[in-house]
Amino acid sequence: MRQTASTQLTLFWKFIFPPLSSVPFAIATATLVFRADWHAVLFAIPVLWVIAAYIWFFPRYMIVDFDDNALYVSNGLREIHIPWSQVTRIQRVIMSRWPTYSLSFRSPTEFGVKIFFSTPLGRDNSIIQKMREKIGADAYH
Repeated sequence: MRQTASTQLTLFWKFIFPPLSSVPFAIATATLVFRADWHAVLFAIPVLWVIAAYIWFFPRYMIVDFDDNALYVSNGLREIHIPWSQVTRIQRVIMSRWPTYSLSFRSPTEFGVKIFFSTPLGRDNSIIQKMREKIGADAYH
């Protein structure tokens, strides 16, 4: 039976949150630059870092379902099937308020060798335990 591993808010976090959170900071930075205010440099550094992190992270943020035989990974437009034998590791992402995990694969998939997903709040322990059982002993590293 197919089970959902990722939160129902995945598409919100992937497509809506990044522009909502980065556009106001980019506008504030541009305003400071046009005023020729030296604070623009101090403000721009963390803003550019956050935008770069979004560009790196959110394209690899996926919807994940699973059953006894495989993972079903979707980017919101396309879904792929990844056998458990291709999954090498599941790991909690440090410094994430929402329970977010990375999945690593033996060989590149259409979405890369590593993806990210978030579990529903309060259900991460049971979901991750079931997934780790499918992966095997190497899943804990």
